[in-house]
Amino acid sequence: NGISNRQLSSTIVSPLRRHQHSAVESEINSLEHHGLNRCWDVGLPGYLRYVGLGVLRYNLHGSGRELLARQRAESARVCLAA
Repeated sequence: NGISNRQLSSTIVSPLRRHQHSAVESEINSLEHHGLNRCWDVGLPGYLRYVGLGVLRYNLHGSGRELLARQRAESARVCLAA
């Protein structure tokens, strides 16, 4: 065989880890961009509240993006019909 575990992990696992790392960095940047760059609450209840707000922010942002896409599609149909 001749392939060490280190060589195998660097060829197979490393691209997957790089992709996961960039996805995590992207999510962190998104949170920071929307005002959740610091957790001002102290303790486990505060941290859980912070995480909950982050999930809520993400869901609201996605819902808003979907509503805007629908509104643009409807406006395009109205313009074509006129």
